[in-house]
Amino acid sequence: MMGYASGPMVYKFTGDLFPPRFLDLEKFFGKYLILGLLFLFIGLYRTYINNKAFGLLLISATGISMFLGLTRFHFMDIFSIFGCVGIGIGFIALIDLAAKFDSRKRLAIQLLSIIVAVLLFSSIAGPSIDFIKSSRGLNDSGLGTAAMMEGYSYIRTNTAPDALIINWWDYGNDIGYRAQRRTVIDQMYIEDADVINVSKIIMGTSGPEGLQIAKNYKNKFDNPEVYLLIGKIDSRIGSIIAYCSKERKDVSYSFDQRGNIEALTPDAFETNYYKLWTNQTVEGYDIVYANEEMKLVKLDV
Repeated sequence: MMGYASGPMVYKFTGDLFPPRFLDLEKFFGKYLILGLLFLFIGLYRTYINNKAFGLLLISATGISMFLGLTRFHFMDIFSIFGCVGIGIGFIALIDLAAKFDSRKRLAIQLLSIIVAVLLFSSIAGPSIDFIKSSRGLNDSGLGTAAMMEGYSYIRTNTAPDALIINWWDYGNDIGYRAQRRTVIDQMYIEDADVINVSKIIMGTSGPEGLQIAKNYKNKFDNPEVYLLIGKIDSRIGSIIAYCSKERKDVSYSFDQRGNIEALTPDAFETNYYKLWTNQTVEGYDIVYANEEMKLVKLDV
């Protein structure tokens, strides 16, 4: 769809930029992380004892997908398949173990297992349910609003067909599909060097450096026009974009009730993003379209 010469990489999320943490497993286990891991390990061990070949296969699949899930958010979906199987086997193993006790202890263990299973699986389902609820409100998130749709329409009808759009990757797929223009990065094609460069243009503090980076991309892709798209939602992840720029700046923003941007740190006042969003004059950056959710800036390169 995007027309890249090389094949696209796997889908990425902004959260993938952070280093892996053990607590990231809460995306799957919910608040009962330790309990979930305990039953998962019991299930994997029981599977290995009963069938070494299948046990090794399940342990490998679970371990690899867990590692990938810690480094790439979307791999949690794959890990969840093996994780749920392993946890289920763990509960079955506990119930089977209870059969060795007298009726009173057996009943107590079985009831306790059921209660724990309900708590654990409801905790696991919680994050997924919350994600579904938040997805229903996508049109209020700044990515799929009517204002953004109008902006994409403007790009499609008022820029050269082979114009290049520079933007944070969250907008990339929509620009490719709705505006039918090429972007440097999107959620399917992300290279570290490109993320750094795009971040410098958006949240960097040097306008001339941003223009030079844009000029390099123009020459690389042979585009007649180069534009920068900044969105209101970029302010919410300003610290992440600034971190990716490698400039070691402390950047944070908020919007007041009237929709005016507020820079919360001294560094935040100096970024290209803040200057453009507040309509300051930046040499080489010409705002050609703006609405409450986005600004389109033509770069003089």
